[in-house]
Amino acid sequence: MKTKAIVFADVGRVEFVEVDIPQPNPDEVLVRSSLSGVSVGTDGWYVTGKYSAVRDRYPVIYGYARVGVVGEVGSEVETFEVGQRVFVGNPKTRLVPGKFGNSCGNYTGWGCHKSEDVVPIPDSVSDEEATMVGLASVPVVGRDLTGVLPDDLVVVLGQGMIGQSAAQLCRAQGAKVITADPLQQRVELSESYSSDIAVNIRLEDLASVVFNESSSGADVVFECAGRSDTMDLILDIVRGGCNDSEKSGKVCMQGYFPNPITIDFHAAHMRRLTMTFPCGFDVAGSKEIMKLLDERQINLSPLITHEWDLEQAPQAFQYMIDQPGDVLGMFIRWPNN
Repeated sequence: MKTKAIVFADVGRVEFVEVDIPQPNPDEVLVRSSLSGVSVGTDGWYVTGKYSAVRDRYPVIYGYARVGVVGEVGSEVETFEVGQRVFVGNPKTRLVPGKFGNSCGNYTGWGCHKSEDVVPIPDSVSDEEATMVGLASVPVVGRDLTGVLPDDLVVVLGQGMIGQSAAQLCRAQGAKVITADPLQQRVELSESYSSDIAVNIRLEDLASVVFNESSSGADVVFECAGRSDTMDLILDIVRGGCNDSEKSGKVCMQGYFPNPITIDFHAAHMRRLTMTFPCGFDVAGSKEIMKLLDERQINLSPLITHEWDLEQAPQAFQYMIDQPGDVLGMFIRWPNN
């Protein structure tokens, strides 16, 4: 069975190819893509060749947010049925071995996946909102690895989709959340849907806002902007002390950082900081996000800013690279193939 795929062919080059999709193994389901969520951050680094070693991997089929419908069910699968709406995140698409090996990402029209890696979409969650589950699952790892507690004061730098999702997750955990971004549109969305306090850092002094809420500083800081020049700001606002009576602060490097990061060791040392470096997301996180969407504890639909048809994919990725500040949530719609 052949299906169309989106390929990152080289720096700045997005093309279409056909790939062979096998029949599902006994423990797999075959999923037909309806929509594909797009990551402004990671996809952008892939297309521009800035993700580590990606230039050595071109051409590459990427993608980690397939929303679709089960087309076939393996003989041993009892948890899914044909026609059921599902989400598939990080687990790879199994291919017939060929130019792209025997697996690839989820930017294909069809994909075979182990049933344990597939997440059902509840009736209350739209396909469009489900495309954001992959991105929203990323800060689940950061939240758990860093250890966000109820009543913590959390600061989230960067209000792209991952930053907005991190803020909503921490609020659902019972934390008080301050968010910061230089783009007014994102600040306004954050104020409406994601944070307790949203700060435009071009117009307000973030440190003053933080210390107005807590004289000790933030318990946790999430860096979701992927910027290597925010470390001094982080060290200014995070709490901690070089003694056994002061609660130590935590920093979650949730973004992807293509450039080296320089840290003032002494400042971090004197706060007894814990820093975490979460990577990607897991099926368990996707299931949690889907449950939170179903229960309306988080809201991602208002954060979707752009949608494109499949034939517009090269244009979509170019627009995302040229106008990254305009794009928050974005997805590509596949034809009913």
